[in-house]
Amino acid sequence: MYIRSLLSRFRTQGYLDDKAYAVRWARDRLARCPMGQARLEAELLAKGFDRTTVATALRQACGDTNQRALARALLVRRLGRGAGDPRRGASLLRRYGFEEEIIGDMFGVSESP
Repeated sequence: MYIRSLLSRFRTQGYLDDKAYAVRWARDRLARCPMGQARLEAELLAKGFDRTTVATALRQACGDTNQRALARALLVRRLGRGAGDPRRGASLLRRYGFEEEIIGDMFGVSESP
């Protein structure tokens, strides 16, 4: 009886809802470590979420997020004063899953070195 009430409470609070958990996890992950959608998608898939759940989580977690602001935050956090170095910066942004368009806008590069 106790387990049923506990499970019911968990369902009500959203703890047994994969989509809600994936969205929460994705938002928390972006807050801790700025990254592009490609990398966030890969991490969600690696955690075992199905593609539909991942797509929903990405839409909700990244929908109103400014990818350029995330990229700038990552550059400053990881490279500090070296954030203006186009080669290092572009390489870092690629590793963290940012789109080439964003990298090109920030550094004026569009292809891998």
